[in-house]
Amino acid sequence: MTCKRLVLIVLFATPSACSDPAKVDIGDPIGANLADYAGNWDGYAEAYTFGSSDRVRLMMDASGQGTIRFGDSPLLPPPTDPALSYPAPFTDPAFVYPTGLRDDVQYPLHDLTLTASRIRFGVDLFDLYGAWCEMQTPVPGTSVGYTCDNDMIPVGTTMDEGTDTCHVTYPDGSVETQNCGHSVLCVGWDVCDCTASGCTARQRPDETKTAPAVEYDGALEGDGSRWVGTLLLNPTTRVTVRLERN
Repeated sequence: MTCKRLVLIVLFATPSACSDPAKVDIGDPIGANLADYAGNWDGYAEAYTFGSSDRVRLMMDASGQGTIRFGDSPLLPPPTDPALSYPAPFTDPAFVYPTGLRDDVQYPLHDLTLTASRIRFGVDLFDLYGAWCEMQTPVPGTSVGYTCDNDMIPVGTTMDEGTDTCHVTYPDGSVETQNCGHSVLCVGWDVCDCTASGCTARQRPDETKTAPAVEYDGALEGDGSRWVGTLLLNPTTRVTVRLERN
């Protein structure tokens, strides 16, 4: 009789003991923290090539600082002479205004945000000139602020044929000899932001100096070893990028 009563007590006690189970903390979902994205990533863009290939490489640390690289071409050598144009002489066909991503530049990530396990950042095309701008000596502008070259509007400019030397005639009749490409970068394309203390590559130029920022939006998948996102190259071109952690 005693044993039967004990069995009944156990049977009736078990449900009540399980009616309020303890909560289990399983932690944040993968991709909810910047640290989840930290590391070296390698992958490709679907049905799109960046000059040499479809390859995409991204490096990021736990604080969100990082770089992204497109294609497989060797990186441009750093500038060595602040008086010359970059990345090519003015007379070189490679001296062109940056209208798209280059496959020989490693771009830093800008304006990175993480919301609801989705990460977003921008890529600025003018970062091509980052090291070059930092080498420049600020020059007071004729209106407000600073530039990296004399920004007076000349009344006449001649160029030595086959060279990068321009002769600029100013309103007061004085003539200045200077590197044509340097003047184009500083005054024509306005690639640097300068203050009295130095110059840096211009970020997010205004509408009159357009060098559009490329936007990226993506998230981790599965166990966090895959990163899939969309690269907005311009208002009408979107490319899917698939990365895997190295």
